Amino acid sequence: YRPSDRSFQEQTKSYEYSDRFKVRRTGRYGQLQFHGVTYRVSEAFGNESIGLAPTQKEGQWEVYYCRYRIAVLDEREGTIRRHQPFG
Repeated sequence: YRPSDRSFQEQTKSYEYSDRFKVRRTGRYGQLQFHGVTYRVSEAFGNESIGLAPTQKEGQWEVYYCRYRIAVLDEREGTIRRHQPFG
């Protein structure tokens, strides 16, 4: 074993979402408030900025962490479905 020559960044740079996104900051446990309702994304995204992009379906939003789509939020059903990229 030998220590890495690279320094470790404790904090990542804040991601800048484009104007098409509504940006929300998640709580400590990965929950976010959107139009008066609390949704739980994932504890992995705790205290992070999340982008919500409208879809063509009324009341559905794609949920992004930086440039990665991580879920779909459905306001009509009050649900959030995690994105399954490989299946």
